[in-house]
Amino acid sequence: MLKTQRAALMVALGIGLWLLSTAFAAGPAQASGSRTASSSTTSEQQQFGWLGWNEVPGNGFTVSGPATTSYNGNDYVFVRGTNNLIYANSFNGTTWSGWSEVPGHQLTPSAPAAARLEGGIGPTVQLFVRGSDNKIYLNIFNGASWSGWSQVPGNGFTPDAPGATAYLGDLYLFVRGTNDRIYLNIFHTVG
Repeated sequence: MLKTQRAALMVALGIGLWLLSTAFAAGPAQASGSRTASSSTTSEQQQFGWLGWNEVPGNGFTVSGPATTSYNGNDYVFVRGTNNLIYANSFNGTTWSGWSEVPGHQLTPSAPAAARLEGGIGPTVQLFVRGSDNKIYLNIFNGASWSGWSQVPGNGFTPDAPGATAYLGDLYLFVRGTNDRIYLNIFHTVG
C-alpha cells in the first residue's frame, strides 16, 4: 500500500510541477497593479476570489520563477536574482521582510526549489538550486540560521531547475537528467 501511495504521490507531483511550470506562460510579463481602497471592508465583508496582481515589496528582480514554502507561520519566497544569486523575502501575515541574499553566495543558472520538511530536529526549510556546475545544492534554514550550501548526495547532474516537496516526513527531490529523463532522490527521515 505504501508503494501505491508513493506512486500516486509521484504522479500527482509530476502533474503539479507541470502545472506550476506553465502557470505563468500566458500570464502578464510583469506582475503589476495595485489595490486601492475604493470602499472600506472588514474581513467578514471581503469577497472570495483573486484580488489582482501586486508587486512583492522590496524592489526585487528575477530572471526565473519563484519557489515558495511556509514555515513557522511565515510565507517564504525565493528567487534567482539578476546576478544569479538566491534571494529570500518572507511575509508574516502583515509585512514583508524585504529581499536579502540567502547566505553562502551560491550562483545558479536556474530557478530555486523549496520545501518545508518535518522531521528529526523539527521543521526546516530545504532550499535547492542547480549550481553553475549542473550539480544540485541544498541550504537548510532552521528558523534561526542557514546551514550553508552543500551538494546533494548521489552525484546527480541536471540542465534545469530542481523541484522539491515533502510528504509524510520524507523529502522528494526531482530533476531533469542530462538524458532528459526525470530523476528522483528521496531523503528519508522516519524509521
